[in-house]
Amino acid sequence: MPDTQNKSNELMEREDWDEFWDGVNPVEYVRSLTYYDRLLLAFLSRQIRHSRPARVLELGCVYSKNLHHLPRSIDSVTQFYGLDTSLAPLNASACLFDSLRVSLTAGDFFAAPYKPGSFGLVASFGLIEHYLDPQTFLKCCLGLLEPGGILIAGYPSYQGLTGWLQRKVNLAALEHHFSLPSGKMAAEFERAGLIEVKSEYFGLFNPNMIGWGKGRLRRGLMFAFFAAARPVEWLSRLVRVTSLPGSLSSYIIASGRKPD
Repeated sequence: MPDTQNKSNELMEREDWDEFWDGVNPVEYVRSLTYYDRLLLAFLSRQIRHSRPARVLELGCVYSKNLHHLPRSIDSVTQFYGLDTSLAPLNASACLFDSLRVSLTAGDFFAAPYKPGSFGLVASFGLIEHYLDPQTFLKCCLGLLEPGGILIAGYPSYQGLTGWLQRKVNLAALEHHFSLPSGKMAAEFERAGLIEVKSEYFGLFNPNMIGWGKGRLRRGLMFAFFAAARPVEWLSRLVRVTSLPGSLSSYIIASGRKPD
């Protein structure tokens, strides 16, 4: 049965997710030449190359494209599990994982149908920020990890430019987000009992991290920022810039290991 105590901590209900995905096709494939895809894949590979997980779980499956790429570079991965409250991301994951052993389930994160300690890697992208208290989500993930397993969580940063723009163009979107600075998220990982914690601002300014809402004016602003951000991405490749100070980076990614 769903955990009603943890439910009260959620900023997004299933109905909110279903509305968000209505009319959206979340199927995406990794493009290794794309700035964010390249950086994120490199980060994932660095974090798990020593632990070499066999069973991988993603909570919230919209960015399964990242984990889908892992078996190509980490040959230890043999089976992928995905758990999401909405069907659209699960259907997208099914398209991506047609050649890999995969088990996709629609259900409650806090009543996951898996035995404790089942996974060598638990990952989520764009999910932890939808909980007022990160500890409830982190402890849920920790219970699913095997000893020595790795937890990775990525989420938008609304600390600097991205947050300022979000408040200007669509303040209502922040009602569903609780985005901690990188240092505070590292402290939350350690408080949950994880070790070897890393938390860092990730990448440059990315218009994708902003919920632009609807309307011609907002769409126009979105396209203008995308056009302005593209030259910055190309320049970053030349000088190998992988992140900017917290006020300019749009993303935060954190990882930690469960003690043996």
